[in-house]
Amino acid sequence: MSREVYNGLTTTLLFGSLVALGLAAAYLIAGIVGWRGPYRKQRLFRFGICLAAFPICVAVQQSLLYHVYLPRLGRATKRIIKERHYASSIVQVGDQAPSFSLTDTDGRDFVLDDLRGKVILVNFFATWCGPCLLELPHVQEIWDKHHNNSQFALIVIGREEATEIVSEFRLKQGYTFQMAPDPERIAYSLYASELIPRTYLIGADGKICFSSAGFDEEELAALKSEVARQLRSIR
Repeated sequence: MSREVYNGLTTTLLFGSLVALGLAAAYLIAGIVGWRGPYRKQRLFRFGICLAAFPICVAVQQSLLYHVYLPRLGRATKRIIKERHYASSIVQVGDQAPSFSLTDTDGRDFVLDDLRGKVILVNFFATWCGPCLLELPHVQEIWDKHHNNSQFALIVIGREEATEIVSEFRLKQGYTFQMAPDPERIAYSLYASELIPRTYLIGADGKICFSSAGFDEEELAALKSEVARQLRSIR
């Protein structure tokens, strides 16, 4: 359903609900005024019909919104994000993950090449990014589940963020995974040209086995499954 069709139907239904409510009020008043007249039952019957039509029109409009228009809009939005994701990605699933070196908020070096042979989760975010803030608790869940596995590593990288900002954000949010700033987009630019949050899962062979952009619960579920699958494959 296009926006134009939805807007047209919504306008018609809401206008119809107001007309029904107005007629219901008119028939009720007429019924009360002519209570002893011959048309009392007829007017009260029409009052009941019009009164019932009001919530029906509203319910149909709400049903169109939540069961037709918004799901279709959501699918269209996901498609656009996936297209932008692909177009702005410098590396794709199956490519060798580019190596980078960053210093985390605790002053430790994170060198991707030093972790070859492990399953590595790399997430790019920004402290001002709403979808990033929704995604990071899920990243924490992944870390909580697998941080004791010596074959797993995780780094969350603040794109165009200073060390102090990322450090303060990590402390405030209570995240326990490793975080590092990337103020000059040095690491980020090896993987993409735009869009955050971005998540890459790198297999033990050093190749990207999962990639996503934006916050999507279905994608996160797929990521969690892929992390577990990759870790099982190197036991």
